[in-house]
Amino acid sequence: MNRQQTEYLLDEELTMTLVTGYSIVLRNRVIKRWKELELQANLPSYAIDDPIERAKKWIEEEKQKQAVVRQLELAAPKAQALDTIVNTSQTYCLRECAKTIGIKESDLIDLLLLKKWVYREPSSNPQKKGKLQPYAQYVTCGVFINRASPVMADSFGVERVHLNMQVTAFGLTRITGLVNKNKGVEA
Repeated sequence: MNRQQTEYLLDEELTMTLVTGYSIVLRNRVIKRWKELELQANLPSYAIDDPIERAKKWIEEEKQKQAVVRQLELAAPKAQALDTIVNTSQTYCLRECAKTIGIKESDLIDLLLLKKWVYREPSSNPQKKGKLQPYAQYVTCGVFINRASPVMADSFGVERVHLNMQVTAFGLTRITGLVNKNKGVEA
């Protein structure tokens, strides 16, 4: 192209402002703050003039790092056990979950109903409670699954399929967490 073009000499800050968007004032503030944070990140935490104070700060940081490493070492077996549980394809009924967690099945059901993890289907027989079913959000996130029963005829001869709620291994860990959290609230 053989036409005259105007050349603008902008410093880095103004170039970044121009490139980053329409609201020049806002973008300029963002860029200034960004640069401040970059400068802070480049300073070591023990950038202290006094060598004794700098050494003390370094020792303090090392102690904190070692404490974190110890906590991770203590948590590693628990994390491995949870990974093993979560990665199994086994499912459980609520009775098995309650036994595993160490509470009564009725208490577990009451908690799941209260926290709206499950609901009861309406029962055709007033003397019987309806079947427990999970709310969809907990099926979607993998806490529960529904297994279909074989086709069976009811007392009127109508063929029906029932959904049986099962707790996944992942769900068992989540329900255990819910129970432990609830115990902390009650205590």
